[in-house]
Amino acid sequence: MKMNERKISETTIRDVVTQLTSGKLPLNQMTMSDSEQPGLRILVRSSGGVTFHVQYSVAGTDKRRPYIKIGDFETMRLSTARELTKTIRGLADNGIDPFDRLQEQRVDELIKHGTKWRPGRV
Repeated sequence: MKMNERKISETTIRDVVTQLTSGKLPLNQMTMSDSEQPGLRILVRSSGGVTFHVQYSVAGTDKRRPYIKIGDFETMRLSTARELTKTIRGLADNGIDPFDRLQEQRVDELIKHGTKWRPGRV
């Protein structure tokens, strides 16, 4: 286990949110790395907001995505974030950049829905 990685649980995330929002941790935000699923990062802000991000590199290219946001703690379970991270890193390990596919999908949606387009609308 790397120095900044640790086993993360939903309780751990809630505890960090409490410490940041109460001022017990004098930081604006904290990034945690999950030892159970490499590449998963949990960003906790002092406002109480928590987002899940994935860090990956695309095999066979020099593309390295610092982070791609995959969801919010309010609407996504940690187990789901781990599964998505595993899928995204699996695609990247096979030379597929999931971020590029997301961009293509949004352009297709924009063309289909025109001015009534909203992100994630099918």
